[in-house]
Amino acid sequence: MNTSNGYIVATAEKACFFTDFRYITAAKSKVYKNVSVGLIEKRMAETIKEYLAGLDIKTVIFEENYLSFAIADGLKKA
Repeated sequence: MNTSNGYIVATAEKACFFTDFRYITAAKSKVYKNVSVGLIEKRMAETIKEYLAGLDIKTVIFEENYLSFAIADGLKKA
C-alpha cells in the first residue's frame, strides 16, 4: 500500500492493518493474506483500543517515530 493513512497492530498470534474508508478496498487486496484489515470508523485510538480489548491486550509498545502523541495518549487512557 502506498499510503500513510494506515496503522498495523501486531501481536504474537495475529496482525491487523487499520485504514479509513478511502483505502479499505485497496487494503483488502494488497495486504498479506494472514493480516486482517480493519476499518477506522471512529477515532484511531478508539478503534485500536477496542481491537486490543477484544484480544485482552494490556500492554502496548509503539514506534514513536510513526505514531502521533495524541494517538499514543489516547491508547494510554483506555
